[in-house]
Amino acid sequence: MYCLNCDSRLPGLSGAACRQCHAAYDHRDPSTYHTTGPILRPSTWAPGVVVAVLILVLPYLVGVASEQLGVAVFFISPAVAGYVLGVMTPPTATFFFAFTLPVVGLLVSAFLIGFEATGMFCLLIMLAIALPLIGVGALFGNRLRRRKLRRTKIPLDVFAWWLVATLVLQWAVPAPDPVAVETTTWIDAPRATVWDHLQFYEEIEREPPWLLRLGLPIPVRADGSKAAPGHRSVCRYRGGLYLVKEMEAVEPGRRLAFRVVEQNLHFEHDVTLLGGSFQLADEAGGTRLTIRTRYRPHCSPAWLWRPLEAWVLHTLHEHVAAAIERRAIPAAIARH
Repeated sequence: MYCLNCDSRLPGLSGAACRQCHAAYDHRDPSTYHTTGPILRPSTWAPGVVVAVLILVLPYLVGVASEQLGVAVFFISPAVAGYVLGVMTPPTATFFFAFTLPVVGLLVSAFLIGFEATGMFCLLIMLAIALPLIGVGALFGNRLRRRKLRRTKIPLDVFAWWLVATLVLQWAVPAPDPVAVETTTWIDAPRATVWDHLQFYEEIEREPPWLLRLGLPIPVRADGSKAAPGHRSVCRYRGGLYLVKEMEAVEPGRRLAFRVVEQNLHFEHDVTLLGGSFQLADEAGGTRLTIRTRYRPHCSPAWLWRPLEAWVLHTLHEHVAAAIERRAIPAAIARH
């Protein structure tokens, strides 16, 4: 049995009033209560779910248009969406949808990217942020609903503040500056040998680490040349994705630098790759290899996303350096 006033579950024969809103009912009179739970009655939860989905989606669309996914997308909107669920849906349905909405969103996103691991890293991070915030907002909204009995109208005051905060934070906060991440390793081989075996990520035959499989497309091959400035290399990935690199500096045995002229990798709304370089120097009888990647981030706050992005890039650099080392050391031994 469910309360006609607030849709809460009734205590059965033991009480004569709803424990949540104290509305009276008579267990002998079916007209004083519902026999079907709120989940099976869409009219009790559909308006709240629709509004919550709009609150989650609209800031993301605005962020995509402005190339900046910030606090409004990752923090404010999930909390407000949960609050609206709590206010506009019955307690039995509130937390069901507070959990299912982010999970369904994750599945839809996974479907759009072909159910491959590619891109799942950012989606899982977003899910980890959204779930607790939606839950806290739903709990707060549900308590307010209980105090004001049956409140199913959109809380226009909160909705207005959310809209203002979203617009201000999305358009007034400046976009993050470009970022460079460097990783330095030592290889027990001469500089000339290491130079001969420089490889892009797309040229490595070994399976990448799990973090790269979650965060980056799976490489297939690299076409083109990196022998001189102006030469281009087209790096191809599964699903028809690609990245075009143009060589900026080629100093044999010392430095290879390139810029990214075209990117189609499924994460353009999160990161825009700008370029990178390989720097070689003699050190302790071997070679110091420094791999550098430059990119423009689109996600903020920086304290959350920059360490995660650096983690992925350091893992990528280490994977590339290990592949170069696997080729360079045997070649150096063979020469001696």
